[in-house]
Amino acid sequence: MRGLLLALAMLWGAPAHAETGHGDAPRRSEGVLSAIEAPPLASIERDVIRFSSTPSRGRRGYVMTFVGAAGGAWAEAVWLEHRPQTGWSVTRRERTQLDSSEYETLAQLVDSNLARGEPTATDPVVVCADGPGYLTERLMDGDAQWMAGQCGENHPNNAIAAALFRWLLVSFN
Repeated sequence: MRGLLLALAMLWGAPAHAETGHGDAPRRSEGVLSAIEAPPLASIERDVIRFSSTPSRGRRGYVMTFVGAAGGAWAEAVWLEHRPQTGWSVTRRERTQLDSSEYETLAQLVDSNLARGEPTATDPVVVCADGPGYLTERLMDGDAQWMAGQCGENHPNNAIAAALFRWLLVSFN
C-alpha cells in the first residue's frame, strides 16, 4: 500500500510542503517536545526561538532553545534517544550564555527563513516518505509563529537546521 501511495504522489507531484501557522505549534504526543515537557514559548520569555527534530523512525532527537532575554541571552540544547520499548529519553542537556550579537545573528537567520514560507510551485517536485520531522517555533513581542517539515532541498527548515546544528557542534563539542 505504501508503495502505491508513493507512486501516486510521484505521478501527481506536489511541491515540497511547509506547514506553517501562528500561535502555539501543534504537538505530537510521541515527539521530543512532549518528552521533555517543553513549555509554551510565551512562558519562557518574550523573544524565543525553539528548533526541534523528531525523526519519524526514532533514533536521536534534538531540542534547541534560544532566548533573547533582557538579563542576557542564553541557549539550551537537549539530546534525546528513542527506544521502541521505552520511548524518548534525555541523554544530555546543556545550557550556555550567548552574547547579544550571537543571538541576533541566529534570530535573523530564523526570521528570514520563516518569512520565506512555502516553497514555490517552481521549486523541484519532491516526494518525502520519511525525514527528521523539523519544527521551528518563534516568539517575538507576543507574536508566535511556527513552521514544520523538511522535505526538499529548498525547504526553509533545512537552512535553519544546518545553521543551528553547526552552532550546536561548535558550542557543545
